[in-house]
Amino acid sequence: MPDYGADIAQRNADACLRLMLADPIKRKLGALIAYVQYGIDLYYMILDGQTWPAGGGHRPGQKLPLAFAAAMLDQPGMRRVVSNATFFHEDNLLYRSGKSELVLFGTDRGYRPKPLEDRYWQAVFDYANKGETSGFKAYRDPYGYIDGGYVPGSGYQYCCISQPWKGEALACRLMPSLKKLWNNEAFFEYVERWVTFGTWSQPDPCAPADTTWSGYGVTFGPDGKGGCIRDTDTTDGIGRFPRRHGAEADGGGRYSEFQAAMWDAYRNHPGTSPGE
Repeated sequence: MPDYGADIAQRNADACLRLMLADPIKRKLGALIAYVQYGIDLYYMILDGQTWPAGGGHRPGQKLPLAFAAAMLDQPGMRRVVSNATFFHEDNLLYRSGKSELVLFGTDRGYRPKPLEDRYWQAVFDYANKGETSGFKAYRDPYGYIDGGYVPGSGYQYCCISQPWKGEALACRLMPSLKKLWNNEAFFEYVERWVTFGTWSQPDPCAPADTTWSGYGVTFGPDGKGGCIRDTDTTDGIGRFPRRHGAEADGGGRYSEFQAAMWDAYRNHPGTSPGE
């Protein structure tokens, strides 16, 4: 097994989708038993205190095999954990914006003892002016207009998350009982948007990062009233990243040709569940 969560997530989604093909049961029974056992193992790890919260590319991919095992076995304890737990990676890097009602990428959980607004702008500023950023790379937009991260549609959102999530979302759509257990409609809305449209960065009234940090709170960043300093320079478009709107549609690292083919063939299939 790979030692990085994004690679594990890609393989877990590949395996789940592969089990859904119409092979004779004898040909895939061994793989099915192993995958369900994997889900059982994850369940008992959770009972022992294990979680997989937001962690960039480190922690995706564990919810799917657990949910699959719970659906196949119809085990009440496993079903409750999948539906009610708040510690899965897939449930911690998205939120519904109060500004637009859209599902946007990013989290307010981070690793430095600073307010989200400061942490977000430090990452954006560092990348804009130094070409790099230290620390966490998936802070949400503190104002709720656009996808988070130091540049929307990059970082963990691009390298490690959106494509593996695509495979997970398709598996859930093809098995309605699995989607019901997943219990997070925002996840499916985000995947649809990423695949069909890409990054969300408009409309956005906020001024982009300046070239010096002394401009923080003056020419960019917080306005001191709970909002952002507004962008008044229309020469390069309004907002922090106007040219990123719609970028990277269906793109991203950990891309699976198998998942892509399955999506194209079965995205609109009504799906079936165990026993149907």
